[in-house]
Amino acid sequence: MKDYLNITELAKLRNITTETLRHYDRIGLFKPEYVDPMNNRRYYTSDQFEILGTIRELRQLGMSLDDIRKYFDDRNLDKSAEILSHQYELLKKEIEEKKLLEKLLRRKLAFVKEIRKLDPDFTPCIKHFDERKMISFNKMYTDGRQLVYSMTELERYLVQKAPVLASDRMGFYTSVNIFEKSYSSEYPVAPMILCSNAEAAKIETQINSIPAGNYACIYYHGAARVPEEQYELMKSFISENNLEICGNIYVQYIIDVTLTSRIDEKLIELQIPVKNKIML
Repeated sequence: MKDYLNITELAKLRNITTETLRHYDRIGLFKPEYVDPMNNRRYYTSDQFEILGTIRELRQLGMSLDDIRKYFDDRNLDKSAEILSHQYELLKKEIEEKKLLEKLLRRKLAFVKEIRKLDPDFTPCIKHFDERKMISFNKMYTDGRQLVYSMTELERYLVQKAPVLASDRMGFYTSVNIFEKSYSSEYPVAPMILCSNAEAAKIETQINSIPAGNYACIYYHGAARVPEEQYELMKSFISENNLEICGNIYVQYIIDVTLTSRIDEKLIELQIPVKNKIML
């Protein structure tokens, strides 16, 4: 059969498998021009070679096999333009999502490199933060399971892809002045996820603001609970610098289980809003 290509020859020319061609035949997408009734061998014409190339290109655009079958069914310019326009919009959305993922990964890599430069002997310091946005239900919990469940619920509000890459945005806050209690005291906390202004505009609900201002900060390793050593350091730092706490206290996960399973590498930051005491 000089004018035909058998299934093996066509598969080799188009760099696909013979099983793919058989699958296309079974679903009615791309059927052979001729099937030998004696041995059921499939044969294709040279005209079909270009059709198969078009199928491959449409697959590269992300079209499903079902959409491609519709594309070939009674084609005309208007129908083709409509289908390709729809696919173009989907492709633009995918590109934007990939750009966002690239931005997140680049940010995370830069973040990890900077964190590794930190002085391992953590000491208190004053940092100024601009106003920040956070997602929070503003519900306080003392039970760890409720806290984890609430944090999981908050993640649903994230509109970006791969929120796990942004682990340095998660944490919790409390309205309790922890330094007016003993170190062993339990106090209620509310989970939060920091977000950009652009994200906040898209999420709209459950958005709260963390006030701009000066914060007494200290890093520490381990679990969320502030170690007694850092607790006492911060207590002394606030007192010795004639400061007073003027708002909610925040605990932000800087490096957590999404980046390491080693407890000595997990890093948390305590952020306490402060102002100078007014001397009477």
